[in-house]
Amino acid sequence: MIVALALLPIRRLMNARRLWWVLGAWVLATIGLSVVRARSGGSATDALLGIYASFALPLVTLALTAAVTRNDRLQVAASPLTRVGASGVAAALAHVAVAVGSCLVLGSALGVAVAIVAHSSSDPSLARDAVTCAEVGALAGAAYAGMFSLGSSFGPKGSGRTALLVINWIAGGGVLGAVMPQAHVRSLLGGDPAGALSQPASALALVMIAVATSLLAAWRSRRLSS
Repeated sequence: MIVALALLPIRRLMNARRLWWVLGAWVLATIGLSVVRARSGGSATDALLGIYASFALPLVTLALTAAVTRNDRLQVAASPLTRVGASGVAAALAHVAVAVGSCLVLGSALGVAVAIVAHSSSDPSLARDAVTCAEVGALAGAAYAGMFSLGSSFGPKGSGRTALLVINWIAGGGVLGAVMPQAHVRSLLGGDPAGALSQPASALALVMIAVATSLLAAWRSRRLSS
């Protein structure tokens, strides 16, 4: 059922021409800045932490998630599906699933691209870096999509997702940072640990963030009715 319901948000995503221009610009800027960082003597880790994890990944996943909901609240975006008999939870979950799937793929692909263009002779093997970035990018993309989907269920036009982006940026590695993706992503890419957590614990934390926020986002739409 969720697969059938997902056709509406997939169609919205595919028809969002402005989104693809924005994403294209972000991807080109990310790759260009990574190349500049590498040529100025930086390592792949510098580009992954300073460009990809800090700015590019949160912003592209925010844009994708917002496009899935038509830059509106999740409940408003899901309401057409309830008018054809779907429950509010199922309708919202279809939108969240599309956001998670698209952010997972883009997060993984962009991470690999940065690892390749920023690779230097002092870095570990390129194949190892690429595989690591693919895995971390997928986990991070899913976590951000879930978080921004939950944010989309709050505020006018889903403005809660922007509030969560800001909190994610300023949270750091403390208690608040432990429930936000960025500190865990940076840890998995070679940065400082997220508090006292090991890298495997940070990977598990990203999975938990993705699952918990996705389910909460769907649950908040439970009162939608046909």
